[in-house]
Amino acid sequence: MSDRETLTSRLIDRPIRPLFLDGFRCDTQVIVTVLSHDMETDPDVLGLIAASAALTLSGVPFMGQSARRGSASSAARSRPTRRSRR
Repeated sequence: MSDRETLTSRLIDRPIRPLFLDGFRCDTQVIVTVLSHDMETDPDVLGLIAASAALTLSGVPFMGQSARRGSASSAARSRPTRRSRR
């Protein structure tokens, strides 16, 4: 696994982990594969949104959605593009 893949896995795991109900101890694995994207939004953002949506629909005790937040031109954005973060 490359450094980029490791960091992407952590970017997906860290915001999602606290959204499980307290006491939920079942092993849960989410595998994210981005098949295509618009080359404007980072694929890790799409993976985070997809993982959150899958867990919400799965029936496991999951409390909410996650999104990556960033700022561009001093305005908060929920899906910052590559160009706007520079």
